[in-house]
Formats: sequence, structure tokens, C-alpha cells
Amino acid sequence: MWRSTYTRLSLVALVACIIGTLIIAAILVGRRPRAESGGYPRLSSDERVPDVADGWYRYPGPQPVFTFDGPFPKMPDEVLIYEVILPPESVSEEYIRELAARHFEIPAHAQYYPQSLIASLIADTAKVRYDRLTGYVTMTTPEWGRATTRDPNDFPTPDEALQIATDYVVEHNLLPADAGEGRLSGGDIGASGIIQINWTYRIGGYATWGPGAPGIYVGLGPGGKVVRVTKRWPQCRPWKTAPIITPNEAFKMLNESDSVFIGSKGGDVQSIVLAYHCVPGERYLVPTYYFWIADDKGYAAVPAVRPEYIDRNPSPADPRHRHPAGPAHAP
Repeated sequence: MWRSTYTRLSLVALVACIIGTLIIAAILVGRRPRAESGGYPRLSSDERVPDVADGWYRYPGPQPVFTFDGPFPKMPDEVLIYEVILPPESVSEEYIRELAARHFEIPAHAQYYPQSLIASLIADTAKVRYDRLTGYVTMTTPEWGRATTRDPNDFPTPDEALQIATDYVVEHNLLPADAGEGRLSGGDIGASGIIQINWTYRIGGYATWGPGAPGIYVGLGPGGKVVRVTKRWPQCRPWKTAPIITPNEAFKMLNESDSVFIGSKGGDVQSIVLAYHCVPGERYLVPTYYFWIADDKGYAAVPAVRPEYIDRNPSPADPRHRHPAGPAHAP
């Protein structure tokens, strides 16, 4: 009998322990902020993000009609918004000269032109332009824009071009550790007579697209000479999570709303992806749905953040808060 009593007491103690554990867990969960993994806070009900659709383009003419056979892709309920760390508004000539010398071997005697938004250093061998608003930098040689040939035999092979570009960005300390691998942009020699190699900018597992899309771009001319290099690599930090609409809701907006970018006459949607809309000078990277139209008929975009969290009337006091423009670069 004592064994039966001991067993009952053990069961009672075990049940009490389980109940206590569940109560403590419930209290801890209740205190935990609603956020994505990583513990980032969620936008409060009175917070808003910039309207990335402000000023977006719509294809002229009748309302385009888009179709999609599905299934719609699965997406998270909320996505992390990133804050862009903009450079200081006042950047010295010494800083720009040091940057140009370190990355592009621009000599100390290069002529300096301190314009309000774009500062330039010009030498016989190359020109460097520094964007004060974003910290982006571009180097061009005198051969840039002066195509002398488009004969593929005068250019390196794709593998050779990738190797030349990779060697350049590594040797000149232009390639961030998280840049991944470069790839050839298309396969044709462009109108400017160059082959371009790109390193695309991704953050949080998503691509970033938009006008002046972030990335590193190396242009090679005849003989494999580097004639243009652009580095657009913003520094970002996690800010807050925002609830987003579903792909189904975004597709409905595509056919009915003005708050979309439409660069297509319509057609069958081939794929739907979630990416960060990135515009030079913006303070935040905001998630956006991109719809790719079959048969190379263009694409369209819809802001992914739920409408009630979008600021439709942002203050114009700080010009770096907004940069109205539509997506201009395909991913």
C-alpha cells in the first residue's frame, strides 16, 4: 500500500511541476516582444514607413490586365525593415582623395571639383565621382563611353572577364566579405562597348532592386581593360519588423491600385518574388513584391508593407527621407 501512496504522490508532484513550468513559460512568452527571430521590435500602431510607391510609373494607356495561374508563393507574415546608415553630410576633400587613391590609384595631383552633391577628382588616367548623399563611388577611364569595337574577338571570354574583374575588386579592396560571387551581366557587349560584371547586394536573404540598384559593377573594354567601376554598397542595420500583405493581396493591387509600378502592357505573371526596394538617399530598405511577366514583357512592383503602416504624406523637411522614383532596374 505504501508503494501505491508513494506513486500517487510522485504523480501529483510531476503534474504540479509541469503546470508550474507552463505558467512560467506563458508569462515569459507574454512579455516577449512580437518580432522576427533575433528579437527586433515590431512597428507600433502609430509608426509608418516611407511610401516607396510615391511617384512610381504606370504604363500609359488602358489599365493593363495581369493573370497568374499560381500557386502563390508562401511568404512570412512580417519582414525586417533595414535602416540605411547614410554618410556624414560634410565629407572632406582629404577623405575623398584618400578613398580615390586607395581604391583607384588616383594621383595626389588630381584636380578636385567640390560640387554640392557630387565631388569629383580628375586625372589624366581616370576620373572618380563621389556621391555625398549615399557614399557611392564611380571610377571611369578616358576610354569609357568611346566604343572603338564591339567585335567579341576583341574582348575576353566570359570566364576571363569574370577573373579580370574579380582580381581587380580584390586587389583594390572593393569587395566586401559578404558580396558572394560575381556574374556576367547578360552576355552581349553593350552599346557602350563593354562587358559588365556585377556583384549584387543582398540582405537578410533577399535581393535589393530599384533605381541605382546597390551592387558592384565592373566594366571591361577591348582587351579586358577596366574602364568603369561603380560601388554602391550601403551600410545597413536592422530596424523593426513590419507586417506585410500576402502575394494574393499584392496581385489584386496589381490589377486595381494606383500604388504600383507597371513597366509592362500586362500578361501572364511568371513569378512573384519578395525583395527590398532600394533608392539612393532613402533611409530605409522597404520590402516590395515584384511580378515578372512571361515572354520578357517586363515587370511590375507592389509595396509589401501593409497599407496602414505606410506614410502617404511624409514631411519634406529632410530631402534624404524620400527620393520619389520607380524601380528602374530588373533583378
